[in-house]
Amino acid sequence: MKLKKFKVTNYKIFKCEFSVDLMKNTETKGNFTILTGKNNMGKSTFLEAINEFFKQNTKAQAIHTECFNSKTNPILLVAELYVSKAKDNEIWTFLEEKGYLPEGIVDDQMLRITKSYEPDKIATYVASIDGNEIATKYVKELVAFINKEEPYYLRPNMTTEEIDKL
Repeated sequence: MKLKKFKVTNYKIFKCEFSVDLMKNTETKGNFTILTGKNNMGKSTFLEAINEFFKQNTKAQAIHTECFNSKTNPILLVAELYVSKAKDNEIWTFLEEKGYLPEGIVDDQMLRITKSYEPDKIATYVASIDGNEIATKYVKELVAFINKEEPYYLRPNMTTEEIDKL
């Protein structure tokens, strides 16, 4: 599974929706993204938002109130994940077994998950596969499955021991 696109809205400096296409195509070669900009333009904040998206959804890990650009609007973190039937067998099998894949789908799919935060509350999720919404009662299980694996990317709060395991 690859993170193809990420959007953030109302998180710290990102009052309006801000998105970055992380994959121009679905090929394994030639996809990399460089974030450049002056100081205080949001490069680190954008990466922090991606980290927030992949955090477990607990009250203790809810986004702090001061991270809301506007406390009257939710923070929206949206991940578009490319799922390859050939390369992501575990997640693909999970999606098939749970009946999340619409009938007739046999090829790679785009999984879109929106994580929405209200001040002082745990996040809620909405998910779809190629535009077909996944029932709300199944989304929590899907997100838990995706989050069960340790990330293969560096997080700002990782210890050297955690980094060595990657």
